[in-house]
Amino acid sequence: MSDRGIQLIIPTYDPETQECDASKPHALTLREETGLRIVLGDPGDPDAPDLLIERYLDRWYIVVHPNEGDPLCIIEITGDSATVKSDTGAPAALLVVPVGAREGCGKGKSCGP
Repeated sequence: MSDRGIQLIIPTYDPETQECDASKPHALTLREETGLRIVLGDPGDPDAPDLLIERYLDRWYIVVHPNEGDPLCIIEITGDSATVKSDTGAPAALLVVPVGAREGCGKGKSCGP
């Protein structure tokens, strides 16, 4: 992976039509850093949100940045649970999704609500 990463152009999902609209593409940039950083938009834009995915021995961390500043939250995934830790002072939340509840998600279908 180059220093600038790999850039993908993805269509925008329209929940009203339940289809992806290729006429409204968005850039997605993957960069290798301390983990894998995924920039949602233009990597040169300081307001572009990003996700940093880090692997530890027994867990995964996904750090959510709303912009170039401090993280919004950290999602810690261990086994079959995910804990959301807020860095904004808001209370932490626990995300519980039963196995199979999102069947088919990501296979041409939206993973949204």
